[in-house]
Amino acid sequence: MGLTAAIELTRLGYTVTGISTKNVYDIPSWRAAGYFALVSVKTSPEEQQSLNQIGTDTFRTYQQIEQGVHPYITPDAVKYMPVYCSIDTDAGVEDLEAQGMIPPREYVSLDFGHGVVHPNYVKYMTYFMNTTTLMRQLVHEVGSLHIAIELEEIQTFDQIKEEVIFNCCGLGGRELNADAAMIPVRGHLVTLNDQAGSGHMDYMIYTKVQQNGQERYIYMFPKNVSVTPENPEGISCVGVLGGTFIPNVDLLSPSEQEELDRLEFTDLLNRNAEFFQGHPFKE
Repeated sequence: MGLTAAIELTRLGYTVTGISTKNVYDIPSWRAAGYFALVSVKTSPEEQQSLNQIGTDTFRTYQQIEQGVHPYITPDAVKYMPVYCSIDTDAGVEDLEAQGMIPPREYVSLDFGHGVVHPNYVKYMTYFMNTTTLMRQLVHEVGSLHIAIELEEIQTFDQIKEEVIFNCCGLGGRELNADAAMIPVRGHLVTLNDQAGSGHMDYMIYTKVQQNGQERYIYMFPKNVSVTPENPEGISCVGVLGGTFIPNVDLLSPSEQEELDRLEFTDLLNRNAEFFQGHPFKE
């Protein structure tokens, strides 16, 4: 959001003095993957209506990107493709369907071809967001517009001399705005290497499953590269598997978080192996 805000303001003729960030690459936008969906949050009806309008406007922007008419993002940053969800999973695209912005849903069964079949699924069409490609193009455009990126951690607005500030710092806003409602949510992803093949690279999955008596999630996205602070050039992959949404992880000690990660990756691998192959994960 910070990169896009700086680009759009500059293109409108405003002077952007710079972008301040603690780290260019150590943010989820480089590592994450996902599909376009409208987000519902705990807010007022008026704010939710505004969010819905922002969502539909953004979907139209992705259509422009796909058509090759966006001014600085190329079509390879997005791909229009199916996402498969169980009938009891909120896909987040139902309002787009109701508005006629995507085709009507189809009811299907998932058959992976080796005896694993999942009935009662729904097929929607939406955009896969190739976040690494998006981020690379945003960073490139920031450079083309000569917007400075300053590596610094802003702990108080008093550190900033400019009169107008666009606060896009995400979790950091908790301290800057004294916002106790802002909490960290930890997610876990597994990247697929070349041995996984490429047959799954033209669709997405987002679904609820039962594991150990609990409702958990599985998602698969056809991401082809993942960037980390240690690997800013990116690590090649043929997709990512998820996922988890674990709140308040800042309350854990380092050892507790390490144990949480170990358990979550074990569960994540097992439920994905069960879903796709019909048996727990095998090393």
